[in-house]
Amino acid sequence: AGFPGMVLALACPDLEVTLFESSRKKAAFLEEVRLRTDARVTVVADRFETAATAGGFDTVVSRAVERPERLGGAVARALAPDGAWLLYGGPKMIGRIREIGEPVVRDALTVSVACLKPGMFHVKQ
Repeated sequence: AGFPGMVLALACPDLEVTLFESSRKKAAFLEEVRLRTDARVTVVADRFETAATAGGFDTVVSRAVERPERLGGAVARALAPDGAWLLYGGPKMIGRIREIGEPVVRDALTVSVACLKPGMFHVKQ
């Protein structure tokens, strides 16, 4: 969902943020927020997995990802060579990351279970 990225864009106005939102209704809401706040965001009304540009992102931020290992291939393609993947999640996410292993290579990503904040994980390409 794109809303967490909107919060990031508003908190860090120097960032250029691309928001992927598959729900057209939610994408329209994000576009309205962009217009009213002048946030430096681009709203893409599509799924990240199908619309992300290859090698075009320094950082990918995800939340509520049920199976991070399934999203890993799309993230690997979308990240710039020195890009990073930040995942937000609770106890289930911790379990999923531990299932993948530390560190282990999955779809060209090295997963490192270095907790940045409770429930936040950094995945380095």
